[in-house]
Amino acid sequence: MTQLPQPAAPLRVPPAVILGLIAAIVLDTAVQMLWKHIVLAIPSSAGLAQTLLAAASQPAAWILLALFLAQFFCWMIVLAKADLSFIQPITALSFVTVAVCSVFFFHERLGPLRAVGIVLILAGVRFISRTDHRTAPLGGHKKDSNGECATVGLSDRANGQVHKDNKEAAP
Repeated sequence: MTQLPQPAAPLRVPPAVILGLIAAIVLDTAVQMLWKHIVLAIPSSAGLAQTLLAAASQPAAWILLALFLAQFFCWMIVLAKADLSFIQPITALSFVTVAVCSVFFFHERLGPLRAVGIVLILAGVRFISRTDHRTAPLGGHKKDSNGECATVGLSDRANGQVHKDNKEAAP
């Protein structure tokens, strides 16, 4: 009897990265919902100056700015802990959460094409989440076999080349 191969164990993503991604998605969803709420309170006939004044006069606009700031700091923390090519696609889950919240809070319609798009986003996030969260050294630097600091260039990361940080290095 032929034995089927066992699926690979899921890669371990640090809890700080998971919590940071959850916070980023929640913050982005809150930002989008609040932004829409603010815009709905402004007459569509308002010009740019009127729109800015009307938005700034709403307490929700100041909450929105605080959420933007929180989102910025959250993203900085997550960026320090994982590859951008890993975390950015996962934040696409905010497209899903915003769509679902829009249906409930703003009574928007979620048609079949949007539903298919959401399924594709979920599938894409699933594929990305099965990869390693870090493929490059922090800061683009690593030590060579002699313990000297070496720079890993963007084009060099793909093929593993490392250049020593000294003036004699070839251009």
